[in-house]
Amino acid sequence: MVCLSNAHGDGASSAFALADATDRENRLTGGSHRPDGGTGPAPGSGPAAASSARRRPAASRAKSRLALQVAAQVLDGAGDGVWLAELAPVADPELVARTVAAALGVGEEPGRPMLDTLADAVADRYLLVVLDNAEHVLGAAAKLADAMMRSCPRTCLLVTSREPLGISGEHVFRVPPLAVPPAGLADPARLAAFESVQLFAEHAAMHRQGFAFDDANAAAVAAVCIRLDGIPLAIELAAARLGSLSVSEVGTRLDQRFRLLTGGSRTALPRHQTLRALIDWSYDLLTPAEQIELDRLSVFAGG
Repeated sequence: MVCLSNAHGDGASSAFALADATDRENRLTGGSHRPDGGTGPAPGSGPAAASSARRRPAASRAKSRLALQVAAQVLDGAGDGVWLAELAPVADPELVARTVAAALGVGEEPGRPMLDTLADAVADRYLLVVLDNAEHVLGAAAKLADAMMRSCPRTCLLVTSREPLGISGEHVFRVPPLAVPPAGLADPARLAAFESVQLFAEHAAMHRQGFAFDDANAAAVAAVCIRLDGIPLAIELAAARLGSLSVSEVGTRLDQRFRLLTGGSRTALPRHQTLRALIDWSYDLLTPAEQIELDRLSVFAGG
């Protein structure tokens, strides 16, 4: 899901939908002024955030892709910039504020909490700050977002996470899986309009020279996308197997999908290199009580 939070200049917190971010280009763009008063973009932020949005590999998660697309769309204009803080590599919740401060080019002050320094540096500047992949440091991200909403009235936060932050002023936009074709649809032209099919074809072309979605493979591609429930990473990993298998062979081996769907980018996070790693990561994020409930539900057919 994508959580978009904002506080206006009157100090009152409010929230507005993800689409609203693109309607406010005249305020939430730029990147020529640093929050700490310096000039020029900080590393990994400002105009660089848009470059990242355009350069980021297609294997990125759907939530991240959506957030970066919003960032790219609001980048060119007045304001103090779009800033990207990658939280996925952050293992220690205590480092969340420091990671965001580094993305914004804000340095530490001896003897002072990093969150206070960050809030003062941002102050009343017009910023869009993207916090990407916050689910594993949710408490620390929520604390930072709440503090910035209260202290930085002109700053918008766009947060990607598997769970809402659970703070006042938060708007939650749930990102659904990619649309998959209905079973039995055979028309290649209609199949090509589905997002999941488009993603498979895009990645298949990367791994098999000359691959094209056509009448001969349309049904097989659609079947793979349906069986993988439109999950972007699973579709990308399946398409990557076309280096050695046909589409039909990939489809017939999906009964062993955890063995089949491996071989993600070596530069990706470990949890995005195989389907099993992704499932294990998701399971580990559950509380013990939630894990027990999921274990019990999974014994049912289709569970």
